[in-house]
Amino acid sequence: MSLTPIAAHPVPVPPSAPAFSISATIELAKGILARGFTALLLCSLILLAAQVPPQILAMAQAISARIDRDGQGAGGSSGSGTRDARSGTVVADINVLGQTQQLRVEDADDGTARGALRTLLLSDGPDPSPRTMALGVASNCFSILWGFTVQLPLSVGAFLIAIRIARGESPGVMEIFRGYRRLPAQWGAVILQYLASTPIYAAAAALIVLAVVLFLFPSTLQETVPAAQVGAVAVGIVLIMLSLPVLVVATWIAIRMTFCVLAVVDPAMGGVGPIAAVGSAWRMSKGHVFSLIGLFIVVFLVALVTALCCLVPLFIVGLPTIFALFAAAWLLLMRHERPNAPELIARGPDGTWGLASQRAPAHDPSARVPPDFRA
Repeated sequence: MSLTPIAAHPVPVPPSAPAFSISATIELAKGILARGFTALLLCSLILLAAQVPPQILAMAQAISARIDRDGQGAGGSSGSGTRDARSGTVVADINVLGQTQQLRVEDADDGTARGALRTLLLSDGPDPSPRTMALGVASNCFSILWGFTVQLPLSVGAFLIAIRIARGESPGVMEIFRGYRRLPAQWGAVILQYLASTPIYAAAAALIVLAVVLFLFPSTLQETVPAAQVGAVAVGIVLIMLSLPVLVVATWIAIRMTFCVLAVVDPAMGGVGPIAAVGSAWRMSKGHVFSLIGLFIVVFLVALVTALCCLVPLFIVGLPTIFALFAAAWLLLMRHERPNAPELIARGPDGTWGLASQRAPAHDPSARVPPDFRA
């Protein structure tokens, strides 16, 4: 037998979050900063300290290269050239580390001669020593390893702090190390994101490089590239036009997959894997590409303004704001994908930020749910 309470009140449903937009994202980011600016500032300082080891190796490589240049003195490259006014042939004598080489360019104008001469003089310094080359390889390898094992999880931890603040919690700065949870899954999501867009960017870059070559050296390509005989500049323009839609496609894919790492680490997503996280990020961003482009523009302006002042405001104001903006955007997108996600903070009538469920007065019967009696 079942007994129904006489005065049963419905369970209060948290108010739904506003639809994702730039204005809603900025508003929620304001609340995140109002409630947790100090924690996000300390996270920014931790990330600043994490930048030091890779920079030390880069500085060591630069110092080694400077020692190489100073040790070999003026043994770099030099050159001089002449042009036959009748034939248009340019003859340039190039001295590279004590060895003289002669450059001949047929039917070249002055601009082409200067361009060809500059091409040979680009490496006007001495060859790097084995020490400098070893430091360069070590610096690049260490930067990649450090980025995946330190900078990525710490950045993710800062975003998780901003997400918890937006859900009404009060995390401490040490919560930044929560970013190390599910680190292999984060790596998988990042690799999938790069594999989806980087090859397309590389194809666009190849088209642009080829166009630049056609622009700079049309006369030297007439014999090797038949299309250059009908106009190397025209071919270069066509290549540039072809590269534009390729860049658009690559950027569109990268934007659709922006939040795949947060989909991996956010507990509200239920611990999905890298492939499922990419799929979730793809679905959440559907129909919001232009709003996400606007978000990136806002983030770029924040970073630009703070960086122009100097790097100190970038870490004091810029990075906490960027953490708050991306966390707010992720939460607004994810909440409409999963309506049962935790409630988000909102500005109350008194101007303070908090959860709507926590603002219900104690005497309000809707704030207390009577038990469900069953027999």
